[in-house]
Amino acid sequence: MPQTHVKRGDVVVALAGKDRGRRGKVISILRRDSRVLVDGLNMIVKHSRARGQRPTTQLQTGRITQPAPMPLAKVMVVCPHCDKPSRVRMQVVEGRRVRACRRCSEIVDAL
Repeated sequence: MPQTHVKRGDVVVALAGKDRGRRGKVISILRRDSRVLVDGLNMIVKHSRARGQRPTTQLQTGRITQPAPMPLAKVMVVCPHCDKPSRVRMQVVEGRRVRACRRCSEIVDAL
């Protein structure tokens, strides 16, 4: 499975699509499909019918908006130091691999 440049919890910006330029937080990464779920981006409307009569087993019904997976290549990490979208590079600092911002060379976080 391919190594990704984003992690769960990163703030990313969309590079393409209907939400181009908008930011969101990564919910999960689907590594097998090279896709990512981002909170508030690529939202779809899913229609759900009521199931059962008991309220304890009843799920949310009606129109539900939820994020759809988007390609991993269409998002870019926002550096927490310079607050701009940038590519990340791998560095070895004190024997640990860390991600660093290409713009300001600050460490984004440890892997």
